Amino acid sequence: MDRKFLVFVFLLAVSSCSKSPQNLPAERVREFANVLYNRELYKQAIAEYERYLHDYPLDEREQASISYTIGNIYFDRVRDYETALSYYLRVQELYPKSELTPEAGKRIVECLERLQRSADAQQALEESTFLDTAQVTKKRPGAVLAKIGSREI
Repeated sequence: MDRKFLVFVFLLAVSSCSKSPQNLPAERVREFANVLYNRELYKQAIAEYERYLHDYPLDEREQASISYTIGNIYFDRVRDYETALSYYLRVQELYPKSELTPEAGKRIVECLERLQRSADAQQALEESTFLDTAQVTKKRPGAVLAKIGSREI
């Protein structure tokens, strides 16, 4: 009898843990993320946007839009330029046909500048102007041409 009870408790626990995160409609989760953002709860908004991005079936346009939104929050509000850079690169690399790709390219350059990676920023800028990125000459790593404080150029 105790064994049956333990099996029952185990199955109940497993079933409650395996509930789909999609209990709520996708649109409500996105609206909630927007509410958090508007209340200046940026890290919590990011968490909800990421939940929306990962737990719901979204088309590529929506995935690019949410990735770009998360990148903007990290860049403009949290000032975490490395993480913002990763989201902008996500848009550029995973959704190259998105209408947000050109804007993501500009933001990539801005992130690299904020991270004092001028050579990488220049490289990204050059890549964005070529139709065929294979034409761009890779310059990293390169010799240090000048040093201003702790920043190497």
